[in-house]
Amino acid sequence: MQAPFSPRPGKSPIAAGEGLTQGRGGVALARRAAPGHIGAGSFGVIKAMFRIFAFLTLAAGFVAAVMDGARTLANGVLAYASLADAGSRLLGARFSALQASTEEIHPLLWDPLLASLLMTPASLALLAAGLLFHFMGRKQGGGVGYLTPG
Repeated sequence: MQAPFSPRPGKSPIAAGEGLTQGRGGVALARRAAPGHIGAGSFGVIKAMFRIFAFLTLAAGFVAAVMDGARTLANGVLAYASLADAGSRLLGARFSALQASTEEIHPLLWDPLLASLLMTPASLALLAAGLLFHFMGRKQGGGVGYLTPG
């Protein structure tokens, strides 16, 4: 005679090492991943993408900071590459068309807002974006006083 269904079914001896649990009628069911781990729900892949973006932008920010430091040591004065300099080097003519296209939307969008934003050092902007991506993709830590897996 089969045991009645219990809300907490035990592990099947066959599936003990495979991450499966025994459901109603002996059917093997997959366990869910712990919250905050890759594959846990629909946000696991998005968090992994944010971690990849964080790694890439932090690396680019570090490279830009090293280049700014080398330029400063070579010239003897503080010199840094702004976002406008980096954008014109990377995008070329497309970057110069940015001013005309944003002024078509609204003239005040370019002059007080984007012009001053583009004067920030590229290394600091990339490091800030990398930190933002890092915090968006971080794993959720357990609360104080709770045991967490792994």
